[in-house]
Amino acid sequence: MKAILFKVTQKDNSSFHVQDNETEHQYNEFHYHPEYQISLIVSGTGVASIGNAVDHFEAGDIYAIGPNVPHVFKHDAVNEGGKKQSEARMISIFFKDNSFGARFFDLPEMAKVKELLHGASRGIKLYPALSANIAPVIHQMNQSSGSARFVHLMDLLDKMAASSQRRYLASQYYGEPTNADYYHPMSKIFDYISENFDKQISLEEVAGVANLSKYAFCRYFKRITNKSFITYLNEFRTGIACKYLLTDSYSIAQIGFLSGFNNLSNFNRQFKKIMKVTPSRYRDLYKKYFEK
Repeated sequence: MKAILFKVTQKDNSSFHVQDNETEHQYNEFHYHPEYQISLIVSGTGVASIGNAVDHFEAGDIYAIGPNVPHVFKHDAVNEGGKKQSEARMISIFFKDNSFGARFFDLPEMAKVKELLHGASRGIKLYPALSANIAPVIHQMNQSSGSARFVHLMDLLDKMAASSQRRYLASQYYGEPTNADYYHPMSKIFDYISENFDKQISLEEVAGVANLSKYAFCRYFKRITNKSFITYLNEFRTGIACKYLLTDSYSIAQIGFLSGFNNLSNFNRQFKKIMKVTPSRYRDLYKKYFEK
């Protein structure tokens, strides 16, 4: 496996493409493409890796990903209640810098949109309030064609650019290598973490998965992600914990173990370091602001 150059299918009579995917356990390989991508998660939950960032996704989330940024969406086979999830659905919009003319995004009226698109090189996730506001625009775009679809896209970009309700996913100094083959071991590493995050993972073990020595693995991983493997693993496990914290199905201690942390103290410490709040506070904040 390697980071795959993904070919976006585009009709001859359209300057951009809208894709509605509804496939069981899809988005399971690292890939990249020269187009910008704006995606709405319609159904399903899972973990996304975008650039050097790890993020939990669920229905209603909206992401913006820049050109040639490697990414993968791993759909959960089961939900937090242990029930099988039969499908994941995502609506995505793809367009290039020059899709609407070589200097379209250089127009003065597009200044804020250009700034938004520049930030997409780090991957962007919209906050829930903004996502809820613009999700209908994406659905309208999916159901329309011709000039109406183009108007909806401009409305979408305008709403996204005018709001500050977004966060960047990859670190500020993240920069992807230009050689796609360089991602070959990373795809294996991400698959291994996804399948074994709830177990103890040693550096020797994961280096073996990538067919690298421990020293070479640490250098490679740092160069790809701009962070250590342990930091990345803790961020991945914290993303899993966030998903469990959205319900009352498990106690804080149980969630720590389910997410791969070996004890409650370490779980609380790592979670607060990454999320800036404790697990219990995170759960309380979610109930306060997002539960109806």
